[in-house]
Amino acid sequence: AGINEKSGHGDGMAPSAAVSLGGARGRPHWRQRLSGRLAGAIFPRPIFSFVTTRFAGLASPTAVVAHDAGAANLILAWIRAQKEAGYRPVMQGPAARLWTSLFADLSTLKSVDEALQGAVALLSGTGWASDLEHDARRQALSRGIYSVAVLDHWVNYRERFVRHGETVWPDEFWVTDKYAFEEAQRSF
Repeated sequence: AGINEKSGHGDGMAPSAAVSLGGARGRPHWRQRLSGRLAGAIFPRPIFSFVTTRFAGLASPTAVVAHDAGAANLILAWIRAQKEAGYRPVMQGPAARLWTSLFADLSTLKSVDEALQGAVALLSGTGWASDLEHDARRQALSRGIYSVAVLDHWVNYRERFVRHGETVWPDEFWVTDKYAFEEAQRSF
């Protein structure tokens, strides 16, 4: 793991603890970004603070796509904490119900295509119950849109990115704790 490496996507942010997949268009490799810390220090500040800091650093407008409840709970909490506009949400299944419960006055878009039109970044879940998030990452890749995938659990990491024999990697993975980070390092 490198120390104080830039993410390679030109965000100019000060490095923070993050798990990043650089150059996702090819073979994945992990790097750990630390803020002036020793290599053994994985998270220099609380996880929620770290993730919301990275979340706020995503370029706007950001397409946000989720189906399953796991990643949706995380993503929607981050959106709620940011209180900013610039999100282009597509929610289906359990994620749609969560969206409605948190943002009853804000509607979602009908399709991934609509959400990605004009978006400069994609933030997606990595659920199993639908192809929605996978399709969003595939479309983002074909359009050259920077893609972030939220790994909300501790199992089946590689399989989350394969549908019908097609593997689509995001540009960056976000994990929420040191156990998920360690599992991601073993998996990729």
